[in-house]
Amino acid sequence: MAAALPGLIEEAGIDVIRKEDADPGRPGWLELPCGTRLFLTDGRAADSSRPPLIHFDLALDYRTAIRIALAPSASVAEESVRSAAGLFQALGKQVSVIADVPGMIVARTVAMLVDFALDAEARGVASAQDIDTAMRLGVNYPRGPLDWGAELGAGRTLRLLERLHEEYPTGRYAASQALRRRAAAEAASEGVGS
Repeated sequence: MAAALPGLIEEAGIDVIRKEDADPGRPGWLELPCGTRLFLTDGRAADSSRPPLIHFDLALDYRTAIRIALAPSASVAEESVRSAAGLFQALGKQVSVIADVPGMIVARTVAMLVDFALDAEARGVASAQDIDTAMRLGVNYPRGPLDWGAELGAGRTLRLLERLHEEYPTGRYAASQALRRRAAAEAASEGVGS
């Protein structure tokens, strides 16, 4: 989802060095000159990771987003937080530094909306097209939750909700069977193509 960021950073006149080594379970990051790494939130708390890192929130489109939220782990130096904020400000973004909250704000909300929409479709409440249309026109969302879910991927959405459910085992973030089935089908189709 954040693959556009290195290009945006280069367009802002900032040098980007691309490396192929990634942390297991984390598909990539941005690394500041001070060594602090920035990761797209994945449902885990920043404090649960080593080395110290800063999460940034999901955006519908990083090119047009006007605000980005950052959530540093407790051990991140204030200078690193300022550098991360400065990076996004150089891209023309306003920055909100928030407490370390698993899933942050946008990613958590979108994952829940995708899950609820898939569940509603599976129960026959409405068609996928009607759900997306209702959320776009009735609630003024920039896109429907099923459309957004298709871009995020069912597997990524499920992992985010599972991590949130581990952190908050109240059932609020428990994924629906519809999402689990969609993620399994997605994984099976990806396995066929490899």
